[in-house]
Amino acid sequence: MNAILARTHVHSRLAERGCETNGDGHAVCPEHVRPDHDTSFPLLITDTTDDNGNVTGVDLRCTFGCPREQILENLDLTEEALEDAHWHPDRLNRQAFLEDTPTPLVSTVPTESGLKLPFPTDALPKDIGDMARTVAASVQVSEAMTGQLALGALSASLGGYVRASPTAGYEEPVNLWTLAVALPGERKSGTINHMMAPLAELERELMEEIKPERDNAKIERRVLEKRIARAEKVAVEAETPTDRADALKEAKELAEELSKVHMPASRRILADDVTQEALVSLMSETRGTLTITSAEGGIFATLAGKYDQSGDNTKFLCGHSGDPIKSDRVGRGLGEYGETIEDPALTVAVMVQPGVLAETIANPKHQASGLLGRFLYCWPESKLGYRNPEGAKLDADAVKRYRARIRKIAIEARKRAEDPKVRNSPRILTLSKEGKKVYLEYAAKTEARLRPGTGDLADTHGWGGKLVGAMVRIAGLLHCAEHSGDVIGKDAVKNAVEIAEFLSVHALRVFGELSDSDPDLKRAELMIAGIKRLAAQAEEKAERLQEQTGKVNNPGAPFEFTIRELFDAARCRDWVKSDDGLPALKRLEEYGWIYPVPAPKKAGRGRRPSPRFIAHPSILAN
Repeated sequence: MNAILARTHVHSRLAERGCETNGDGHAVCPEHVRPDHDTSFPLLITDTTDDNGNVTGVDLRCTFGCPREQILENLDLTEEALEDAHWHPDRLNRQAFLEDTPTPLVSTVPTESGLKLPFPTDALPKDIGDMARTVAASVQVSEAMTGQLALGALSASLGGYVRASPTAGYEEPVNLWTLAVALPGERKSGTINHMMAPLAELERELMEEIKPERDNAKIERRVLEKRIARAEKVAVEAETPTDRADALKEAKELAEELSKVHMPASRRILADDVTQEALVSLMSETRGTLTITSAEGGIFATLAGKYDQSGDNTKFLCGHSGDPIKSDRVGRGLGEYGETIEDPALTVAVMVQPGVLAETIANPKHQASGLLGRFLYCWPESKLGYRNPEGAKLDADAVKRYRARIRKIAIEARKRAEDPKVRNSPRILTLSKEGKKVYLEYAAKTEARLRPGTGDLADTHGWGGKLVGAMVRIAGLLHCAEHSGDVIGKDAVKNAVEIAEFLSVHALRVFGELSDSDPDLKRAELMIAGIKRLAAQAEEKAERLQEQTGKVNNPGAPFEFTIRELFDAARCRDWVKSDDGLPALKRLEEYGWIYPVPAPKKAGRGRRPSPRFIAHPSILAN
């Protein structure tokens, strides 16, 4: 590829001097190039190489025996010109590599079914649908993104406080995990901020309101804990049985008093990327409810083992299913064995880049754990390249109505939970007769889609098997957004079905384009992630060196790495041998993500050094 590119530039240079080139390494020179001939003659363009076969330059040779020096002179070329930076293949190609934009590894070409199906914004309650429309128009993103985040806001408002029961003995919590796929530069943060603004504002107010009571409870607990410790010390050092008994009695009475100190639940609603242990700690304080919202998808790095190499995500997954979470956190009055979160309800509303999601899908642990089947995906057509620099103005009335609606829903759910009559008991919703009919029809239809060999969801059964449950959850959210009763009507179920159908189309796109049907593509994605890890490590090392010596090594130079380093960093566990990764490496090179560094001449015996590459700047920029 390097030689071809170099010859292309040579052909261009020769054409300026009257030579006719055909692009395949040959040229026809005019008569003036060789004065002793009165006709044109052929010229062969060849590569010069080093001892290892690496292309180092370009050479010209006349097949009719014309002296090389005469050809160069008459073409106004010099020996140095053939080795000039504009001619040298490696230097020429390296500069072109750094300046060009790599070809995306993940296709962003719209699929017929996935992108022509608009998000059913009309299926949302009017105040919420209007907000999804005006934010999409203003920020210039798809309504699928704002509509899905609207569902996330409803989930954050109601998750943990409501459950939907379509049939006797079957209940679904209404918290959702939503994920929108978006390219870099698609204004993910701005979109999330608009849709989650009422919850962020309410959280600040609630936290400020409860702060004095929580501070007083913390003070009481600290004082009692210190008194208990002092009584225990007296008991240990007591010289008589009577003194010891009195001290033990005091310690026990203080411990009982400590257990009765009421710590009001935290009013925390939102969190960003947190570790699993921090997540459990936060949910313990909020009595099981929390919402993770992020525009970068850092939660997936956490789940992949960024902080916990065990890869055990059980507690995180329980936040979706509602299964009890055992917290090992002790202290603060929780007792020696921590605390159990009986009905956890975790909402997740994130927007991530295709590469982040591809790496997540390729992770065998995530596949085995069922993590991927819990998310509701959308991957709409990108607006990049078609946005109006001015943009549309936000509809102030729609924003006001949306914020008031979300705020009202969230406050009423929390007030009900604090009512002594129903404390810690979620609101249970059932289906009307007509709503149940719609539910049963959809459940039967979806079940047929899971049939091996004929169903379109058969290959994604881990996700498709949860689709009906997701529809029920959505129906519960839509109902609570508009009604105070506990019976979900037909319209809410039909609207939930419409949204679920949209989500199933996008899930098929996500799993179809990002699944292991193309293992080399998945490995290439893992390599990109590996390069990022290597670069981060190198940057930390350079910072330490600068602190110690004041020296800065090659500032601004492209990041270099070896194949051996990359394969170790890529963490691709399904590679039986290193050669398994070579096709993916070649794809990265062909797509313009990495560039091979010419190997130096091997000196002496020993193993040849591992081939080196430089990374395209865009990898490190993201």
